[in-house]
Amino acid sequence: ADRPAGVSEEETQARTHLAAAHKLTRLFGMDELVWNHMSVRLQDGSLLLTPGERLFDEIGPSDLKKSSDNVTADIIHTAVYAARPDVQAVVHLHTSAACAVSCLEAGFECLAQDSAMFFEGIAYHDWEGLSDDPAEAEHIGAAVKGTASVLLMRNHGFCTFGASIGEAWVRAYYFELSCKNLMAVLSTRRPIRRPDGETFRSCRRQYELPAFRPGAAEWDALVRLAQSSGMGTPATWSAGSRGGLGAGTAQASAPFEGAAVRGGGDEETRLREELGVAHRLTSDFGMDQLVWNHISARLGDGAILITPGDRMYHEIGPADLLKSSGNVTADIIHAAVYSARPDVKAVVHLHTPSAVAVSCLEEPFVCLAQHGAAFHGRVAFHDWEGISDDADECVRISAAVKGDFNVLLMRNHGFCAFGASVAEAWVLAFYFEKSCETQMLALQTGQALRKPGEDVLAHASKQAYLPGFRAGDSEWAALERLAKCTRRVGAGVGAGAEEGPAMC
Repeated sequence: ADRPAGVSEEETQARTHLAAAHKLTRLFGMDELVWNHMSVRLQDGSLLLTPGERLFDEIGPSDLKKSSDNVTADIIHTAVYAARPDVQAVVHLHTSAACAVSCLEAGFECLAQDSAMFFEGIAYHDWEGLSDDPAEAEHIGAAVKGTASVLLMRNHGFCTFGASIGEAWVRAYYFELSCKNLMAVLSTRRPIRRPDGETFRSCRRQYELPAFRPGAAEWDALVRLAQSSGMGTPATWSAGSRGGLGAGTAQASAPFEGAAVRGGGDEETRLREELGVAHRLTSDFGMDQLVWNHISARLGDGAILITPGDRMYHEIGPADLLKSSGNVTADIIHAAVYSARPDVKAVVHLHTPSAVAVSCLEEPFVCLAQHGAAFHGRVAFHDWEGISDDADECVRISAAVKGDFNVLLMRNHGFCAFGASVAEAWVLAFYFEKSCETQMLALQTGQALRKPGEDVLAHASKQAYLPGFRAGDSEWAALERLAKCTRRVGAGVGAGAEEGPAMC
């Protein structure tokens, strides 16, 4: 796009990406009115900062300032940059879970795979009140010297750092996600399953690899999301072009079109449509995690259609599915399940919040309510080994899923649901997360649990596989209608459509 007169290419890109970070912070519910701040350091040493008088969804590229109207922003950000020549972007937020963790004496603790990027990488700074005293800059600078990627500001909030705003923002997203998981697990007051330090250390090194470094896979897709939500482009930098949350939604999300793939037969066309539906639904129901996690289906010739790994789930249509994922972990996990289970035709692998929390408990999944009946006696387990990029892990995953299982709970990681169809696997994934949410809510009360008897559970487990009650039998046609209707970008289930044959 054309850039405004007098603005360098470097500054144009920095403004575009920093504005995207503000829009994304609002879209993901991580903002706090006009407060908190983000910045980028330009090559000449000057900073672009949050203006301080606008809500984050109002902030466009032209609104970013070389000096914030908020003295605390200037102090915190200049302190970090002075101490860390390697840092080119800073995100400072007061998200709810991170603030709660900042109030704990023990501070932050890594429990699951998504938190491993922060292992031995957290710096701490004690609260001194609102940061309006330049003397505090020395204390902040001393705290962040070294290689920390996060500054946890006690009783306050946090900062994440990166070599780009994409890296810093994605770190902030995962830090809040990790704090949510920590608070959820701690609140059960049940014994926690803690992986050893060397596994975390090894996984942190994996997150430093180019393919897994925060922002490397996610940022382009996130910028597209921000722009489709009304951020504007350099050619439209003006007060009138900013728009609010969901603005610019005359651009509906890409229409869900059939899979016209050269060489694809009827079976492949059908499976591509079903997988496209599954990805849209995963986004609609808030079960996705940026561009990560993966869903697949096995063709009759043994080939696998799988998540591409470079776009948000709401963007994925039938033609986007690949025969080999761009994510080595996807290929390893799914191949392991299919090689051990000839009956399985589809696999859904997710890191949903409640399932991840349950995976961190010593006593993991328990069937407590009716919607968990399908999983009684059908949950397999696999210990976490770090990011699944080692082909040797295939053997252990395959051994774990052999038998009459419909879910693999991956300790300190996430889960896989599998079925004889995409419909069955996805609906099982939906109900497994719902069942884990029920378990976590019950445990968090601290009260004794009323567990159903074994005879009732065994009976209900059989009922869950009767025609009409089997996962996907009754739900899938309605779910397909939901996925295929025209919706506005950034709008969830039940949002109104601007136009289209089916109105949500």
